[in-house]
Amino acid sequence: MTTNGHLHNDAHEPEHIDRVAQFNSHPELSMRNRVKQERAGLNPEKRVLRSEDRVWNDNNVQHLIDATNGFDDHAIACFLRRIAPGGESDIHRHNFEAMGYVVKGKGYEIHDGEKIEWKEGDAVFIPANVWHQHVNADPENEAIILLITNWPLLLHLGICTMEPAQSWQDALSRIPAIPDPTSKIRDEQQLFPQSDSTSKQK
Repeated sequence: MTTNGHLHNDAHEPEHIDRVAQFNSHPELSMRNRVKQERAGLNPEKRVLRSEDRVWNDNNVQHLIDATNGFDDHAIACFLRRIAPGGESDIHRHNFEAMGYVVKGKGYEIHDGEKIEWKEGDAVFIPANVWHQHVNADPENEAIILLITNWPLLLHLGICTMEPAQSWQDALSRIPAIPDPTSKIRDEQQLFPQSDSTSKQK
C-alpha cells in the first residue's frame, strides 16, 4: 500500500529508520567478498575504455571505470545498470554513497520504503546505508542508469559493506549493526535519571 509516496508493509512497520548497514550479521549474503575477488590480482593501467570493448555482465551491469576492466581506481567508480522492461534490481544497502543519471527509460527508486519516481534525464542520489531498489515502470522498454559511487575508496580502506535482502519485509526487519546514536542518549537517560532533588540543588 502506498501513502504520500511511502510504501507500507502491514506485516511490519518499523518504529524509525536506521540508516546504517550490517557488517557481520549475514556474511553468507555479503557482496563485499564477491567484489574483492573480482578485483584481486589485477594490475590496472587503462586510461580509456573504447565503446567496442564495453560489455554487459550476467547481472545486467556494464563496468565503465573500474578495476575489473583495467582502471587503477581507488576512490570512485562508474557503471551502467540495465533494467529489463517491467523489471527491478535486487534490494540492497551499502555504506557508500551513489549518484545516478537516467540515460534511458522511466521508473522509480524505493529508498527505505519510500517511492521516488524518475525518468530519462533525471539525476538520483542514493545516501549511504539506505535500503534501496531500482524499478523499471515501463513494461515495453528497458531502462538504463549511469551510476557513480565512492565504494572503491571504502573497499581500499577495508571498511566497505554491501548487503542484499531477499524482500522488503526482510530488509526492514534487519537490526542495524551500528547503533542509532540517539539510542545511547535514551539509554543513559533511563540508567541515570535526574531526580527532582538533584535538579533543585543545581
